[in-house]
Amino acid sequence: MKTETTRKIILTTLSIFSAFVVLRHEIMNLNKTEWFIFDTYETLFWYGLGLLIAIPTTINAVKSYKRSNSKAYFVPVIILGLATILNIGLRFVQTENDSPVILWAHYDGDTNGLTLKLREDKTYKLENYSILGGDFIEGNYRLEDDTIYMDRKEPIGNDFMNDKLVITKDKVLFHLDENGEYETGFFSMRIIEKN
Repeated sequence: MKTETTRKIILTTLSIFSAFVVLRHEIMNLNKTEWFIFDTYETLFWYGLGLLIAIPTTINAVKSYKRSNSKAYFVPVIILGLATILNIGLRFVQTENDSPVILWAHYDGDTNGLTLKLREDKTYKLENYSILGGDFIEGNYRLEDDTIYMDRKEPIGNDFMNDKLVITKDKVLFHLDENGEYETGFFSMRIIEKN
């Protein structure tokens, strides 16, 4: 009898741990504003660990139920089932803004880059990245003639780009040179889409 109780506790604990490692990873990524080149491997590790624990736990709980007919062995299976449903739900929550893009521009600096998307609902998304990773900056903008006014003084956290951008025929100018003039050459974003 004592062995049965211990088995139930161990299987329930393992199912909670398996659910915790995967759900914790998904919740941490829910509002993530940055990415790193090895993020996929981290995700594979946590899902792999979760499955490595969940599969034998489920098999053992089902076998133990068949042997003893104790409904307490359903607890680990229910925990893992609910965690799976919650995990799928979290995946659907992670949706991108579906407002139409009115301007999409990109700067390619070889080992780094900058992408800007302006949406019809007056929101913007900047991706500032290098070959190892990057971050996403989101906010609101105001458009007056050929000038974009962003809601952050230095959107990417340094003086490389300020809150005022200028749209030309085929570029978005964002970088000021040493004279305070907009750089029209290398440090400008090429317009990919404009509506």
